[in-house]
Amino acid sequence: MLHNTVQVLATELAPSARGSALALFASCFFLGQGVGPALGGVIARWTDYETLFLGAGLLMPILGFAAAGLIRKSI
Repeated sequence: MLHNTVQVLATELAPSARGSALALFASCFFLGQGVGPALGGVIARWTDYETLFLGAGLLMPILGFAAAGLIRKSI
């Protein structure tokens, strides 16, 4: 749901530069999709999968609350 919200905000942020905003959003999204598994593999190799999933589970609410705070500031 965070992805959808950020995508909608990217289209509304600068209507005159909508193409550039969505291109930047898509680039960041796919960069994260590429870097995330590589970084997750390194973390799983150093520790174990339990630590990897526990860390991801703890970071997701933090990311959600941070994004909600930033969205509230921009509206």
